[in-house]
Amino acid sequence: IAGGGNNNTVKAADAVIAGGASNTATGDGCFIAGGGNNTAAGRRSFVAGAFAHAGHAGAVVFADASSVTARSTAPNQFLVQHADARKPGGGMWISPTDRRTFAADHTKPYSQGLTVLKRVTPMEYAYSEAAAAAGVLGL
Repeated sequence: IAGGGNNNTVKAADAVIAGGASNTATGDGCFIAGGGNNTAAGRRSFVAGAFAHAGHAGAVVFADASSVTARSTAPNQFLVQHADARKPGGGMWISPTDRRTFAADHTKPYSQGLTVLKRVTPMEYAYSEAAAAAGVLGL
């Protein structure tokens, strides 16, 4: 289903392009919210913005208006590309990892871990009055 826009192509079962231009939906059950030059090729993938590409099942890709392609690299990945990324409410951006995400041929022991950690100076801080009363430890 192509809801609007121009030069949009739908080539999959239950795929939807809500609008925009030059978008391509080839993954079953995928959704392109709008924008331009986007591709939703993964099954049940979602894209929005400009030059967003979800090539994996379950991938969700949001891209800004630049001409740089934001491309999924794994199934069920959530990706946001923005030239001036900000996190609402402050706090940290984190990138959790575990053995499921490691490239086996690039995994090796890190021998300087404890030496480097001993040089870190812990600090106490608080995001709000409630957090200040409880005390929050940050590194």
